[in-house]
Amino acid sequence: MENHYESLAGLGVGNSDLVAFYIENDKPALRPVCLTGATPSLACEKLATVAALQPEDYASMDDAHLKFVEYGWADNLDVAKRKGVAP
Repeated sequence: MENHYESLAGLGVGNSDLVAFYIENDKPALRPVCLTGATPSLACEKLATVAALQPEDYASMDDAHLKFVEYGWADNLDVAKRKGVAP
């Protein structure tokens, strides 16, 4: 993973683009996990908020905010997959 990151960074891909690509690539996972119940879980609500971010939103973030968004996305997607939606 580190080598992949360094390769992309070496090509001039910025952290904001990397985080945006990562989340955009993962968005299809939301449908089966979050859209199957009547009431979305808290994790799904957080994921929906991040999923609504646009490229210019990522571009305006510093590295600390990008890390927060990236880790928050990954953690909440894991929680949503483990727990499913609220009944």
